[in-house]
Amino acid sequence: MRNLRDLLVWYNNKDTRPFIEALEKQCEFYKTLGLDMLKDDVSVPGLTLRYLFKTMPQNHFFSLIREKDKDLHEELRKKIVGGPSIIFHRYHEKGITKLRGENGKAVQSLVGYDANSLYLWAISQDMPTEHPVRRRRENDFQPELIDKYGRLSREWLEWVADKENITIRTKFNSKEKQLGNRRIRVDGWDARNNTVFQFHGCFFHGHECHKTSAVVMLTLSMVRVSKNSARRRPRFPNICVRKLVSKLLRCTSASGRK
Repeated sequence: MRNLRDLLVWYNNKDTRPFIEALEKQCEFYKTLGLDMLKDDVSVPGLTLRYLFKTMPQNHFFSLIREKDKDLHEELRKKIVGGPSIIFHRYHEKGITKLRGENGKAVQSLVGYDANSLYLWAISQDMPTEHPVRRRRENDFQPELIDKYGRLSREWLEWVADKENITIRTKFNSKEKQLGNRRIRVDGWDARNNTVFQFHGCFFHGHECHKTSAVVMLTLSMVRVSKNSARRRPRFPNICVRKLVSKLLRCTSASGRK
């Protein structure tokens, strides 16, 4: 090499060109997964996340922490601790290696630990997911349900989805589907079969039964509540609202699940 230009040419031939070749081969690999590594994301974890969602079965969902419970997210983030594990001395020997410097006592035994695939082990453990039940010290650790309403509806919808091997979108695994010009929210939505699922609880939909016999309505009778509920019931063209589903009432759902 006679000058700086010769050095630059030599460097490009030894470093940059092999890097470009490796990058092209890596791009070809990700294309087989339906991903463009230079456009879809900027990191391997980001590409992995995209691949996960592309290949995840339709009946699998991820629930995120809602805005009003963001303090729970911040608390979880604060509990994440860790750092590099660095070995400062690579060689130790019994009777020779000393504790606390040259004037220390020579060690009489050596024990080594190697944590292989620790991250893989950690992510394979059971993780908290879905809508949590919170317990706070200031509330004497009494259970606080984030979603008080719809638990029985969820149980029934998940039972139907499992029994019929279909995917039903609900507020517990996504967001409630909104249909029509009025953007009416429905309890469950099966996009593949174009079907709406409605769970009619006895109190809110005015069913006269043993569950509502002791309920005193200040302004409306149960019959009136039932008529109002029927009038608000969504009717959509070209969408199936299953008759058995729309008439299923809370007091009879337990026997229907047996």
